[in-house]
Amino acid sequence: MILSKEKEITINPSNFKHYGDLEYKNLKVGERITVPIHHIPKGSKIKIDVQCDICNTPKELSYCDYNNKFKLYNIYTCYKCKSFKIKLTNLKNHGVEFISQVPEINQKIKDSWDEKTEEEIKQISDKTKQTKLENYGDENYVNVEKCKQTKLERHGDENYNNPEKNKETCLEKWGVEFASQSEEFKEKLRRTWENKTREELDEINNKRIESCLNIYGTEYSQQSEDVKDKIKATTLKNHGVESSLSSPEIRAKGEETSIKKYGVKNPMQNSEIIEKCKKNSYKLKDYRLPSGQIIKVQGYENLALDMLFKSYNENDLLIKDKDIENHIGQIWYKDINGGNHRYLPDIYIISENKIIEVKSTWTYQKKKDSIFLKQQSCINMGMKFEFMIFNRKYTLLAEQEVKLLVI
Repeated sequence: MILSKEKEITINPSNFKHYGDLEYKNLKVGERITVPIHHIPKGSKIKIDVQCDICNTPKELSYCDYNNKFKLYNIYTCYKCKSFKIKLTNLKNHGVEFISQVPEINQKIKDSWDEKTEEEIKQISDKTKQTKLENYGDENYVNVEKCKQTKLERHGDENYNNPEKNKETCLEKWGVEFASQSEEFKEKLRRTWENKTREELDEINNKRIESCLNIYGTEYSQQSEDVKDKIKATTLKNHGVESSLSSPEIRAKGEETSIKKYGVKNPMQNSEIIEKCKKNSYKLKDYRLPSGQIIKVQGYENLALDMLFKSYNENDLLIKDKDIENHIGQIWYKDINGGNHRYLPDIYIISENKIIEVKSTWTYQKKKDSIFLKQQSCINMGMKFEFMIFNRKYTLLAEQEVKLLVI
């Protein structure tokens, strides 16, 4: 909508005839006259005051720009409301409001992404993060308020979520109600996390904590009283109790799932799960290098380093995943099913071009197949490989004792 009623213009050789034909008499070049807006040529760059026909936001722009934006649908929209005209165009061309609702285009987009290499996807992701960082100061920026406003406009609820539609989409794409139930999804997620270094994991965790502190004022969202109250309210609404575990139906469903997966009502009654929990119970611990620098290690790596530093200089040992990768590159190996896996060595000795793999006797015996595949991959790359196996008494096993473990 045009707010300006009239504008003062200067007569010049290029507009002399136009205004003369509109019955402005006795015009002279250089003369300034006031004319109504509709008398101004549509291609004129003279500035006028307008407002968005959707949100009423005022703005000053050239008359020609206004006409270009107005002519297709006889409506002017600001930058924020341009999606309104995009919907009209999509309805005109495809019969739907959103381009993603067109099956052929959806498939074309999917095929395009499937054809991209991991490196190309990473480049796109990095570029997106850089743009967000430059524009908003945060590479992971999400306009939460805009998302809420859109949901409020479309569904009358800023927190709207359509679980049935989500299930329908997942069933169509993966044959399961939830993406996390898909074996393809599980494998992709496992590979993604498996290939991350300790430094990358630390960085992700630090960003998560920073985001939670900014949003909730706590390191974990579950520590927020607002989140706790919201969970209680939702659970009470859906199940009639404040805690989901207080619901007999949910408990019964959990037991049913556990019996189906593990053969017992409680996963902790399954010996494999118990062993897995024991294996993952090792926590990262601080280790002080001879230089005084403190790094994170796990398992028996601290014992191995104590012994190695008696024979090697600190500068001769690489311990951090990124440092090792920068020196020797990435190490990959194939499992017995042909699946690709990345191997992250524990320690690398530069002067000897040697990988040191630190293990407990329990882990060495349990994972001997994959451990030997990793060893062979390193040897194939021209590196030496040595095991440092420690027993429960924190004693390093001799080579002959290690051989007995696999008999």
